[in-house]
Amino acid sequence: MAETKTIQEILVSLGEKPINLNIEIPGMKGENGQDGRNGADGLSAYDIAQLEGFTGTRKQWLDSLKGGAIADEARTMLLNGNVWCKSNSIADVLAAVISNLGKAFPRTEFKPLTVPTVLQGQRVVTVEGEPRYFVKVVGMETPFEIGDNGTGSISIEPMGVDDVHLTYHNFTGEKVGETVIAGSHEDTRTPDETYEENGVKYALFGRKLEVNVVNFNGDFEHNFILLGKWPKTSIDSVLIKASRPTTLETGALDGRRYTFTDVAGNHIGNIPVLVDNPKNVTFDNNDRYEYPIKLGSIEYGTADVAFDSSRVEWSDSQHKYVNTGSSIDHL
Repeated sequence: MAETKTIQEILVSLGEKPINLNIEIPGMKGENGQDGRNGADGLSAYDIAQLEGFTGTRKQWLDSLKGGAIADEARTMLLNGNVWCKSNSIADVLAAVISNLGKAFPRTEFKPLTVPTVLQGQRVVTVEGEPRYFVKVVGMETPFEIGDNGTGSISIEPMGVDDVHLTYHNFTGEKVGETVIAGSHEDTRTPDETYEENGVKYALFGRKLEVNVVNFNGDFEHNFILLGKWPKTSIDSVLIKASRPTTLETGALDGRRYTFTDVAGNHIGNIPVLVDNPKNVTFDNNDRYEYPIKLGSIEYGTADVAFDSSRVEWSDSQHKYVNTGSSIDHL
């Protein structure tokens, strides 16, 4: 968590100029002083504002005062100290400071993220956690905020067999936890062999390999490997499964095995590679390869696709995968 300051330091930061307070002390009364001489009229606040560079009209200047004073630095200190502050207005900052008086600062405790049981086909899930913290669904960009009452709703793809991974973030965006909504595993088939690498789950049924890529967590140093641990002689076809948008890093880096070679380093050749939801799978590529891949969808079949650009993705108009990235020259 970022460096924080004490509540006293936050109060000091509310302004560089001193705050003048009128305080009446009961029972104390001073003597009358001598009358002073009449002084010359001083500059108005608007005149002073003009001398300081304000160029608007008197009305514009008055309107500018209605927004109230702000305290950006104090609000940042509070958020970094795990104390919620609605805005940078003085009123909100003081309210946040007062709410934390007598408590530890920085505040270290927070409510953990809890998720109820999710049913197959469910799209909206109610979660509980720290008010104003937020949740992200891995594979989706939109964050979901937890409300003041400690509950929030997140949207997911209709719940199926795939696990859904969630990350939990504090006021400043720092990840403070993660959890998994387990998929509803209703597939009664039993694969002959299974394997997992970089979040990808492989299941071999006879000579048909099914590759669930939805939780791929690799990168170009830990690139996607199509055939997993198997030689090409054990595989007749490959089905890539993705229930939500997924990007796979393909190619090879620093001596890594190339995506489209088998465990012995042989190119996969004419093995057809089908994708069940082709719009959900995009390939980010870093290594041009001399052999095309027979890649496509269940609906439209395969086409020869050359991985010679930095991105390969599905084209709805052409019904096939096409190169859409920048050119890669090296082989």
